[in-house]
Amino acid sequence: MERAQKMVCRDKAGKPHIPGRNTIIQDTGGQESWTKNLKNPAIWAIIVLFLVYTASYADRAVLSVLQEDIKADLHLTDTQLGLLAGPVFALLYGVAGIPLARLAERTNRKRIVLTGVFIWSSFTALCGLATNFVTLAFLRMGVGAAEAAAPPAAQSLVADYFSRKARARAMSVLALGVPIGVMVGGTGGGIIAGFLDWRLTFAAIGLPGILICLLGMKFIYEAPRRADVKNADLTPLGFWDATKVLLKNPVFVLLLCGAFFTGNAAHATSSFAASFYIRAHELDMATVGSTILLAKGLVGMVGTLAGGLLSDKVDSGKGHDYIMYQRSGHSFAARFMPARSMSRTPGSPWLSGRPAPSSAAGLSAPRWPPFRMWSIYAHVRRALRCSCFSSPFPALSDRLWSV
Repeated sequence: MERAQKMVCRDKAGKPHIPGRNTIIQDTGGQESWTKNLKNPAIWAIIVLFLVYTASYADRAVLSVLQEDIKADLHLTDTQLGLLAGPVFALLYGVAGIPLARLAERTNRKRIVLTGVFIWSSFTALCGLATNFVTLAFLRMGVGAAEAAAPPAAQSLVADYFSRKARARAMSVLALGVPIGVMVGGTGGGIIAGFLDWRLTFAAIGLPGILICLLGMKFIYEAPRRADVKNADLTPLGFWDATKVLLKNPVFVLLLCGAFFTGNAAHATSSFAASFYIRAHELDMATVGSTILLAKGLVGMVGTLAGGLLSDKVDSGKGHDYIMYQRSGHSFAARFMPARSMSRTPGSPWLSGRPAPSSAAGLSAPRWPPFRMWSIYAHVRRALRCSCFSSPFPALSDRLWSV
């Protein structure tokens, strides 16, 4: 019985090998009619994992909607705000992500997820106690490192909870936590900050993660690792050998580059989206949170759910479907991104160019690269795009807004 995460192997001749069309991957068990059986423990487990994802992205999104108040209170520059949104978070996320993914291959994944949720929720709540840039940066580093624990372990669990035919739908439920988390963090953060202040808002967004830990202790369970490679005498490769093989795969490299460049634009602009509407259109935080970010979250939900359903319907069992969804979703999303900065209708979020990219990108979310690639692909991509583009854009903004 081979572990599900180890797709890169050696063949009979000892050469590095990625199982392809001629290799049969036996998918034992699974939950085909999982949406019709509420007694199935996997249903409740994935609901809690969805809440984990929601908490993760809410903790990320809340910073963007609060950063104008943080900037005024702590006397920060746009460059420092960009560092908080980008390298401060992403470098620790990327550095911690790969060893945590390897740990998920060998130890209890439930414990990894719940430990990560508890730590990042605590650090998010403690962000309200920051007195300067250094302390806030340290706390955001803690959030980034802890959040790296969730994706590899959670997606590995989903892969073992459900059969291949139901897995894209299950992944769409998990991925639904991304737009809803942005909506909760942005909308909730903006509304709460309108009544209280940014310090108490961090606590209000972070502390619910502790409750999610309690739910996870009851409903998340450690599933058997059930993928079995047949018709091939394969020996798993070490980490660095596997990485070299993946980077020699042109499809993998193209997926990596495509998501990298799309993510660059998305992250660099979304980090300052709330500030843009506040500064350029003179909206308040509550309005930005309850309209612009709410619209983004709602249509992102539509795109994510549609992506899961459509990919299950047309899945041919070959890898081409992954590429089709990645290409169509990200390409369509990129076309709408310039519309936001040219919008003359800030009061109408549906015309502001913000929701369309979220919905289109959501179509590709359930067809992320195979689960066994994710521990390398996601963390390299996210760390690179956040670090490379979140700081130069705010540094330029310092010059533009000072003119």
